[in-house]
Amino acid sequence: MRTFWDYQEEQEANSSKKSSKKDEEEIEKERQEILDSVSSYKTDTIRDKVAWVLNHFPETRDSDITLQLKYWETFESHIYKGGYIDPKDLYELTRLTTISRTRATIQ
Repeated sequence: MRTFWDYQEEQEANSSKKSSKKDEEEIEKERQEILDSVSSYKTDTIRDKVAWVLNHFPETRDSDITLQLKYWETFESHIYKGGYIDPKDLYELTRLTTISRTRATIQ
């Protein structure tokens, strides 16, 4: 004889299977979008820019600071020239947290 708890566990198992399949499909779709953007040199969003840097500079994959500096050199070179950073320029440059969170999402 099945109890309420058996029924509830069965429903939760079915629900998690459906949601995990949906999550996997969404992840695969996003992965394909990133690959398409990188291969077509499209850099409209921060995600596309971070993916481009990660793809072209493998040393940036293991260090947020290296990624941040290479991102600034590549996409914000009108502000960051590779040397001293004026404190007022920090307000205009993309933040480390934004870049590192995007990297974590991609990887």
